[in-house]
Amino acid sequence: MVSIHARLVHGGWSATHDVRRHLVGLSHLWLGGNMYGNSNAKNGWMPEGLPHLPTYEKALAHWESVRPYTKGADQGKRPMGEKRRYSRSIIRKVQQLTGDDAIVLSYYNNDVVRLYADGSKRFSTCGYPSISTTHVLNETSTTNALRFSREKGKIYAVYKGTFYCMPDRGYVEVSASGAITGYECESQHTICFDAMKAKRDKYAAFTTYMKDILTISQHVDENPNTEDMEAVFVDMLREFRYVPALKSNIRSERGVKNSLWALFDLIDEAMGLEQEEMLKRFYVIAHKFFPSVVLDNFNIYKWNRPPNAGDRYVLAEDAVKHFHEVIKYRFADEVFEKKNVAPRDKAVHDSNKHYFIFN
Repeated sequence: MVSIHARLVHGGWSATHDVRRHLVGLSHLWLGGNMYGNSNAKNGWMPEGLPHLPTYEKALAHWESVRPYTKGADQGKRPMGEKRRYSRSIIRKVQQLTGDDAIVLSYYNNDVVRLYADGSKRFSTCGYPSISTTHVLNETSTTNALRFSREKGKIYAVYKGTFYCMPDRGYVEVSASGAITGYECESQHTICFDAMKAKRDKYAAFTTYMKDILTISQHVDENPNTEDMEAVFVDMLREFRYVPALKSNIRSERGVKNSLWALFDLIDEAMGLEQEEMLKRFYVIAHKFFPSVVLDNFNIYKWNRPPNAGDRYVLAEDAVKHFHEVIKYRFADEVFEKKNVAPRDKAVHDSNKHYFIFN
């Protein structure tokens, strides 16, 4: 029988390295170590071996024990990690205006951690809320009460189970008494049901007609591109200077915004006409403009589209749902309300933020 060691040797260095890294990571947990401690075996992309320096005293002792570089661009600096060839993580001792000393842990010349003799600490992302910044913070500064978590592109200082969002500029400070300050106040956008209902009611005539006409078209295989409808289409294009963009799929954010605004301008204009002319325009909007703006640019037509259907196919029963969805994009400032959210036991996710892409 071929041994596991022989298989690893036969498989090459990378296989051996991966297995060792996995085993070292497991043993670190089995031995009761801090899962955010200084074991870099499970993080091969940051191999300098960062020390765990949760207090000023430990950081000062580490700074005193490290020899500074004696030559090169980093001459005089002291590497933070145990592997000296990596100079992106630096530890230094600075004197404050008060005369007291502080230990600074920097990553790529950004001061991410400051430790003070009175027991207070400051943490900063320096405008880079990246995975590696989170890693540096967790490797060097976690305690039983403090860790760092990256959620949706933001870094949170999780202090005593509560998530505090770290600002892009500035710092979060944990005082010696345990008070935390400097965190960023977050907010969420919630739907205003009355405002949304008012918008739905305003465009109810169009959505009802669109659903009916699409149902008829799908059942009788009616061709909407008649000469009469094409003439109305051309006339409508002439009335709005930026509407010609609707004839093609728009990829730029500005183009999509102009197209979306134009769609609602066309509907508003049509609703002010006599019924016969209004229905003609509704027909053209449902078959021409609605697919071009909504289906091409927002990709929501894929929800229930049959596998062999054309790119512009939309189920009649889904058309109203699609239209109500783009109402939220067009009138985001009116149908959503912004509310501040106090720090809590989980990260704040604003699930409606994407509706404000054009604002």
